Amino acid sequence: MGIEYSLVSDIESFTLLRDEWANLLNNSSICSPFLTWEWLYTWWIEYGQKDPNNTLAIVLGKREGEIVSILPGYIKQEKIGGMRVNAFYFLGSEYESSDYLEIITIDDQNPAHVTEILNWLISSHNIDILRLYNILEYRPILKYLQHLCDERKFEYHVYPHRICPFIPIKGDYESFLQSLSKSMRYNVRRHTRQLFQKFGAEFGWLQTQNEADVENGIKQLFELHERRFRSKNWDTIFQNELRGAFHTKVSKLLSKRGILRLFRLMVEGVPIAMMYSFEYQGELFFFQIGMDPAWEKQSAGQVLIGQVVRYCFDNGLNRFDFMRGGETYKFRWTDKARMIVVVDMGVTSIGKLIVRTEYFTFQIKRFIKTKLLKKEEQY
Repeated sequence: MGIEYSLVSDIESFTLLRDEWANLLNNSSICSPFLTWEWLYTWWIEYGQKDPNNTLAIVLGKREGEIVSILPGYIKQEKIGGMRVNAFYFLGSEYESSDYLEIITIDDQNPAHVTEILNWLISSHNIDILRLYNILEYRPILKYLQHLCDERKFEYHVYPHRICPFIPIKGDYESFLQSLSKSMRYNVRRHTRQLFQKFGAEFGWLQTQNEADVENGIKQLFELHERRFRSKNWDTIFQNELRGAFHTKVSKLLSKRGILRLFRLMVEGVPIAMMYSFEYQGELFFFQIGMDPAWEKQSAGQVLIGQVVRYCFDNGLNRFDFMRGGETYKFRWTDKARMIVVVDMGVTSIGKLIVRTEYFTFQIKRFIKTKLLKKEEQY
């Protein structure tokens, strides 16, 4: 039997997809909490639908009435170089750090699940460009996108986007510590011992589905994060007034799925460091950390990360994922990383021109940057 495609463009129909969406994602090979219905539905409610240029565009592929593929997206009307175009994005692409996005399929080794659903979308709707953000570099979808573009003469370019460090969870925690540098190992053990023995610190996570408790936990996380950044005079986009509503709502939904992990390091019942993360299909995804600057000398943030990594070993997880960002502190814990990429596809003549021009500009900027770096190395 062939696959029949249809478009979901209203919030009521999106709401009704919850159970079928979860079933398909759970039975796919994709491991990303940012593709759950809870994350993307809340994203659309809090961000996507508030932009008048956006139109919900979720493509469903069904075989004998059963959903076998979902292309979760929206169409944005944009003005680029004086030209008005319709660009298709994955849901979750803007405003939040939604890593590891793609087409959800029951069989990602079947190119038809990717090429047919995109062909249907392109043929049925007026789309000039597809901007597909945050695809993991080794996922099969990339070769199918390349094949589709070669076949249909679309303009196709892939850009490296962000590096994502991670810790493979193999063996035991003590062996893992032994693999770290001597100074890092010493500091982790010394600060951990100091916080737990001298100050009576306690480690745990918010094991509740009570919405009021979850909301209070997220509020505490934002407060700790903002307090530390203010103490350093640093700028941060992780601010309660900008993103608090989204994370409060999505955390409540994900806690009911057993995915939310709000880890806490407490002294006398007061959190001094918190980590906002998600446990999904055997992996732990680090999203944000907050720390009381009064405990910076004791490296409360480093100690908390160490305890969460220990949690991963103790609970038989496969990976601790730092997610996007090549911050120095992450690479004190690991030398492993993978990349997420952006795919731009020009479909119409206008779309092809824009994608081709943007790629040419990208190449020029990269060439100039390389030349400047080489020149600096000479001095």
